[in-house]
Amino acid sequence: MRISSPKGLIGRPHEPAVPAHADLVGDHEGVTGVGLALAAVARDERAGHCAPDGTPLWFSRALSGVIDRCHGRKPAVAFIDYASGYNAAFAISAALFARSRDGQGQHIDCAMLDTALILMAPQAAAHLYADDSDEWADAGLGAYPTAGVFVLGTPTPEQNRRLWLALRADGHPTHGYEDLATFEDLRRHAPALTRALGEIFRTRTADDWEQWAHDHGLAGERVQTLNEAVTQEQVRHRPLFQSQPDGDPTVPVAAFTYDHDGPHLTRRSPGFGEHTDQILEELGTSPQEIKQLRAAGVI
Repeated sequence: MRISSPKGLIGRPHEPAVPAHADLVGDHEGVTGVGLALAAVARDERAGHCAPDGTPLWFSRALSGVIDRCHGRKPAVAFIDYASGYNAAFAISAALFARSRDGQGQHIDCAMLDTALILMAPQAAAHLYADDSDEWADAGLGAYPTAGVFVLGTPTPEQNRRLWLALRADGHPTHGYEDLATFEDLRRHAPALTRALGEIFRTRTADDWEQWAHDHGLAGERVQTLNEAVTQEQVRHRPLFQSQPDGDPTVPVAAFTYDHDGPHLTRRSPGFGEHTDQILEELGTSPQEIKQLRAAGVI
């Protein structure tokens, strides 16, 4: 396919793999020669494992170790999909900025597997540094069943000390855990700490423990439902959720704001392939070529 326009971007999302022979532009030189940014989002890396056609996109969660990190449970949110979109948007913006400086196009290859590993960067780096036998559960960052679920955020020795002193003042047994002075101490006692905290947190509701933690200057929150999260005050006062102009459902738009202007919906979301002909025409493709591409199943 010949593209003569000196500007433009073509994206190919959600491919099971991106074999070299499937490029819309023949080679990397062809891309740079026309100053085009060609973006492909794949489930797996070009040179690595390639998922077979029809493999569900959420297999990236299995291939990446995400499900393993979630104790064998598949997360019920499409976070890798959305993060891959953010990753691709950043890559495209960077490529277009670079083109404004050097006039060169770019072939962008975004892998969902890479994105999943980036989202677990600390854990992934730790596994490259030490084997699985060195892995340990941090009691100070645990989720504890109550009447609800209470999430604790006291991972440092100082936070641990203040946590156990506050619990001791309330009459709970501390077993000397307030004296653990180093991260190595916390690591060595992590299973016992987790058991002791679990027993204590079962004595009250998650709401009670959340207020207790705040009163003592400690980090701790009750786990909210998604319905509670999208209607909480922290969200309502920000322009995260916006109604689409044609009355379509309210959707999240962007997780940032500007002092002036900023992201907002101006029209409905396009249908799949709605603007394919328009984009190809802007890139110099003739109606006859578009017809041929459609007949061949390329578009």
